[in-house]
Amino acid sequence: MTLGLAGRPNSDALRLYDHVLTSPLRARYRLVMPRIPDRRHVVLWLWFAVALFVLVIVAASYSPIAVADRDCSDFPNQAAAQAYYIARGGPQYDPDHLDSDHDGVACESRPCPCSSSTTPRQPPTNTTTAPPPTTPTSPTTTTTQPTTTTTKTTGTQSTPASGAAPRQGRVVRVVDGDTIDVQTGAARVRVRLLGVDSPESVRPGVPAECGARSAARFLRALALHRRVRLAYDPSQGRSDRYGRLLAYVRPKGPKNSRPLLQISLLRAGWARVYVYRGRRFQRYAEFARAERLARAKRRGVWGVCKGNFHSASGRAS
Repeated sequence: MTLGLAGRPNSDALRLYDHVLTSPLRARYRLVMPRIPDRRHVVLWLWFAVALFVLVIVAASYSPIAVADRDCSDFPNQAAAQAYYIARGGPQYDPDHLDSDHDGVACESRPCPCSSSTTPRQPPTNTTTAPPPTTPTSPTTTTTQPTTTTTKTTGTQSTPASGAAPRQGRVVRVVDGDTIDVQTGAARVRVRLLGVDSPESVRPGVPAECGARSAARFLRALALHRRVRLAYDPSQGRSDRYGRLLAYVRPKGPKNSRPLLQISLLRAGWARVYVYRGRRFQRYAEFARAERLARAKRRGVWGVCKGNFHSASGRAS
């Protein structure tokens, strides 16, 4: 470096110093330094996004319009669930998904008391009206005949007379592969599935037959705690010699979309067609087709028990 007359650095020397010594440093920092602000911006944007997300979550949790979602376990019985379902707009509107099969009846798995009403409950009114004026009339004598209802009782089950046979109810017990208990209002009835026969598992003094427990498990999975419709065959009696109702049983669903319990058992091979005293029932042809399909594919008893529905075997699984 050369000095001027006044002892100060020459301008040409300063420029040379700047070019030779500092240019590499500037070139280096031109490439590295611009990246630092970009990273800071990314971090700041990330913090902002997290804060905004937390703010939205907190605001949603304290929203006054939030409505708690309810399920069937929140109700003590089916009637209470049905009343809530109708009050919330059912069956056209079901925000809580209480009517899983869309048949207009909510929480069919809950115990009775039960209801299938689609009319909202009307609150009681406190208005009182004066009784209408009465006019004297000559005394008349009216004679009424007492009405009686005949029921056949078997143990704890009751079977109404033919004129009062129930049309629907809830399956509360599966006795075996072809017999169920149905709660119909305040009464419980025992129903024998019309037109089918399954291996026995509860006959006193008789060991469980081959396939009996599997048939009962299959029917339990299909029907237990579900609402069902009962239909009767005019070609058959309403009850058998044990006092059990004889009926076609169909799980409730939209527009009868679910098959009869009898058809499901026959297709799976856990039941066979049963005709009492040679008098065929109306659905015999339909039942026979389902049985032939199961036999051809060796399903259920047709495979496990070689088609013998009443063999006392250790394989009664």
